[in-house]
Amino acid sequence: MTRTPALVVLFLIGLTVLTVHAESTDPKVLERAPLTFPEAAEAAGHQGTAKIRLLVLPDGTIGQATVERSSHSSLLDQAALDSVRRWRYSPALDDQGHPVAASFAVDFDFKRPSRFDDPRKPCADLVTEVDWLTANVPDFNAATWAPLRFEFPARVPPFDKKAADETLTALAEKLASAVALCRLHPQARARDATTYVIEDQAYRRPSMLSAEHEAAERKRREAIFGTIPISGTTVPMTASPASKAASAQ
Repeated sequence: MTRTPALVVLFLIGLTVLTVHAESTDPKVLERAPLTFPEAAEAAGHQGTAKIRLLVLPDGTIGQATVERSSHSSLLDQAALDSVRRWRYSPALDDQGHPVAASFAVDFDFKRPSRFDDPRKPCADLVTEVDWLTANVPDFNAATWAPLRFEFPARVPPFDKKAADETLTALAEKLASAVALCRLHPQARARDATTYVIEDQAYRRPSMLSAEHEAAERKRREAIFGTIPISGTTVPMTASPASKAASAQ
């Protein structure tokens, strides 16, 4: 598997200079060690944000790095720690210009490539991702899942919270149907499955295809998944015994 660079979003949170002076300055990063998304974590569907608290010593090295908030994956947490411990800073300075130790937190945001980034991504990948999120992230909610918002941002009312919640809930139900469909067709394309169950134009991005091409694509998806309408049904995203058995065949 090709190792995918992790997307890292960095925030300085709760900066605390241990020696307090009125004109003290913050540490500045000089060198960041490469951060990679662990292959085993990516293959298993892991993703999330690890918040790491650092102690930068007066010589600019990292004296301590600890997980302040876990990503829910020990592999991702460790990857963040391994990287940040090799970072180098210009130290914080007190009001006399003397180097002092400083403590602050950095967020490491690990995101798997979206199935929408690669139309060829198999259904099995979508199932793996959703199953891991459901099992490991206590507050995981399909209605606020980033890929769902990415696919349909223009269709979510931005200033009407009730309408937005209703729209996202309806989309989450359709996504659940797509995941259930993917369990039955793990080798199919994930994007085909999501498009198949979200045929309503109210929920979809405007198509760039001609009417003829769109009709041909619809027939191609029906040949893969069948013609039974799944859109509008509510199916749990977690694997049922029946779907597991069908997927194993």
